[in-house]
Amino acid sequence: MQAAALSLYLTSDPALGRTAIEYFRLQNVVVDAAWDVSSGDDRARLDALTNAPVPEETRRARLALQDRIAATLVDPAAARALNDVVYMFHHPDTLAAWR
Repeated sequence: MQAAALSLYLTSDPALGRTAIEYFRLQNVVVDAAWDVSSGDDRARLDALTNAPVPEETRRARLALQDRIAATLVDPAAARALNDVVYMFHHPDTLAAWR
């Protein structure tokens, strides 16, 4: 995903003598995706350890991920889609479009 962001930036004919603000905006999407994937389990553990209420958005995201994981057991396309996200080939939002 980082390579795709860099390619998109460089093919947009940027002013290379200036700060690459647009590139960093594109890169922010990649960084946010990486943190979402890597920190999901940590957030779940913190809820369990502190008995903190689980925000509705987090609860829904967990249920959706559980559904996707269950689907990987019976559907090779689902397994590939999830692996592509875990290995950062695709953005996590691509799982929302997969059915």
